[in-house]
Amino acid sequence: MKKNTIIPNRIIIATKNLDKFKITSELLSKFGLKGQYFNLNDFKIENSKEYGNTIERAKQKAVNCRNYLKSKEKELENTIIVGIDDEIVIEKERKTGEDSKDMTNKILSGDNLKIGDIIKVMRIYYFIFSNGKKTSIKTTVPFVYLNNKKEVKREDSKYPLSKVLGHLGQKKCVSEMTQKETLNYNLFWSKNLQKISKK
Repeated sequence: MKKNTIIPNRIIIATKNLDKFKITSELLSKFGLKGQYFNLNDFKIENSKEYGNTIERAKQKAVNCRNYLKSKEKELENTIIVGIDDEIVIEKERKTGEDSKDMTNKILSGDNLKIGDIIKVMRIYYFIFSNGKKTSIKTTVPFVYLNNKKEVKREDSKYPLSKVLGHLGQKKCVSEMTQKETLNYNLFWSKNLQKISKK
């Protein structure tokens, strides 16, 4: 066992989006956060409306999940809750602060986008440990716009951008990549998550 590996009994990713849950749990596990992973669907917790910037929204997701669980359980021993929220940036526009759902719709529409345009997904991971300690980590993963010839639409609990964006240097969309290729790409660009094993 690695010295810095954290082994809680459970890690709860505060999302109902199964695509986000899958990649997040895989990344955190690879970076030393071992345990049994759950998402909001497992506890029948509904999404709540968040406000503010990316880190504030990620924090609210984690806090809301923790508060719900505390109302059902006396103790939250050996539990880590992770709130995640994205900010999507079209590099040539260099605009930030837009709602990620609005940006997703904009990218899917293809308005003012050309094949090869760089789109960055900046993700905040907000951790609340069982002892109440909190910390956040930011990652930035770049992608290239390919096209949306299949007219993919945004759906709740799905990640439609995987069908219109590709990895840098690739001509096929993320959804067509193998699980190993997708994981390795995200591992390369998410090295900041190594910090979690030192918390």
